[in-house]
Order: sequence, then structure tokens, then C-alpha cells
Amino acid sequence: MEIVSVVIPTYARNDMLKRAINSALNQTYSNIEVLVIDDNDEYSEYRQKTEEVMLQYKLNKKIRYIKNPKNLGGAQARNIGIQEAKGEFIAFLDDDDEYLPENIEKKLEVFKSQKNTKLALVYGYFEAITDKEKTIVVRNNFKGNCIYEQLVNNCIAATSQWMCRKDALIEVGMFSIVPCKQDSILMLKLLEQGFEIDYVPQVLTRYYDYEGDRISTNGKTILGEIHYRNLGRKVYDKLLTSQILEVEYSFAKRLMTLYVKKQEYKNAFSELEIMYRINLFRSIKITASGFVNLIVKKMRLGKM
Repeated sequence: MEIVSVVIPTYARNDMLKRAINSALNQTYSNIEVLVIDDNDEYSEYRQKTEEVMLQYKLNKKIRYIKNPKNLGGAQARNIGIQEAKGEFIAFLDDDDEYLPENIEKKLEVFKSQKNTKLALVYGYFEAITDKEKTIVVRNNFKGNCIYEQLVNNCIAATSQWMCRKDALIEVGMFSIVPCKQDSILMLKLLEQGFEIDYVPQVLTRYYDYEGDRISTNGKTILGEIHYRNLGRKVYDKLLTSQILEVEYSFAKRLMTLYVKKQEYKNAFSELEIMYRINLFRSIKITASGFVNLIVKKMRLGKM
């Protein structure tokens, strides 16, 4: 039985960390190691509290506790986990999410049932639990070298849904050090290099959707989105013209919405212009939603 390494980066979430660790330990597939990468600053209160949590697992031989010397961010924390992992396969789990019991078993079955040397990543469905205790199930069914689907949908699957081949992750340079969108960018890098993905048609991960800090610092979403769009444009030679237009529209729409939330109305208007040039009739719905009136009003008030 192959060792599967579960990498859990943690930052300022020691109150939820135990749930994540236990969900990894309670897998139906038993030959695992769990690498907890503590990305809290060395002398912070969160480091101290995380150390207290990890004392409960001191005698568990499946647990490896790695302390970063300072806060490095989600991408570097996961990269340390990749480098330290003993397993041929690596699964990722955010410290505030949890695995359902068959997560690792079902994904490993997909790898083992195929003789596809290009298969690098397997994901599963997930359920999101909102602040209001509402459960939303998200099902994506994309497989193969689906670059277009990855770009137009923003991201097919987040890191807590993944199981990956370690050698493939290293070949593409692991996670890029960017403000956010690390999962989207890494999946794009795998697909751009000719690797393929597959999925398990089953809910295998539970995600808790709440307001609060995550391991990627808040307020940097726009920078990550711009970086992701620039990388995406470099692979347009692999897409049809109609697909390129759909991807550009998708990026513009996401950025326009983010700019409005940050009250950067001039930038929002620039993205809206892109949307109108690509698809006028679809963009009329945006106009009806009130975005355009808001942007124009702010322009007149000189708040652009």
C-alpha cells in the first residue's frame, strides 16, 4: 500500500485544526502520513496555541509537525509540505475544512484503475456549510486536459479537493508565490504542461464558508486574479477563438465585480467595457443589476 501524504498548512485557525487533522486520521485508507505545516509567526499567540493542539498528537506516528520560522503564506507552506512528503501521492487539506471518510481511498482508486501516465490530479465533489448552516453541494465533472474549462470556470477544484502525484507537482514548480489564486494557477500549470485531471463523482470534502482570515491574506484577490489572467493569456494558442472570448468575458466579469466591491470604479468601468465589446446583449443584464448606474454615479462625484 502506497503512502499518501496529507498536507495541512495552518495559520490562525488553531481552533479548527483538530477537526481537520482528525478527519485525515479517520480515513478508510490507513497508510497515510499527516504533515501539519505551522505557518504562524514563531512568537505569536497562534503559534503557542497551535503547539498546544499538536501536543495531543505527540505520540501519533502518522503525524509530522513542521514549524515555519515565520509566516510564509499558503503557497510556500504547501510547497514545504510537498518537499517533505514521503508519499508518491499528496492530498491537501486546509485547516478549516475536513475530509469525509472515503476521500483518500476513492481518489487513489482512480489513479490505480488507470494506466494514464498523464493523470496528475484527482478531485471530488464538495459540500459547503455556510454561516447560516445551509449546505451547498458543488459538482464539477471536468476531466482530461481541460484548459478551457479551468479558465472559464475560474477554478475547477480547490486544493482541499485534490490528490496529486508528487512528481507532477515538482515538475511544474509546485505552488507559485502569488497573493492568491494559488490553486487555480497550479492547476493551470499542470494542464499547460500536458497533464490531465479526473474526478470522483462523490462528495468527499466539507468546506466551511465563513467570514474571517484564511491562510492567504485578505485584500489581495484582485492581484491574484490579474496574475491568473495574464498566465491564462499565454495559453490562448491552445483554445478556439470562441473559447478565448468566453474566457476573457469571464475574467472581466470577475474583476469588474471585485473592483466595485473595493470601490475602484474606474477599473471596474474598464472591465465592463471589455464585457460590452465581447458580448453586448449578455452585458445588458449587468447594466440592469445596477452596477453601471453605481459606476457612473461615482464617476460624476469624482470618486473614480
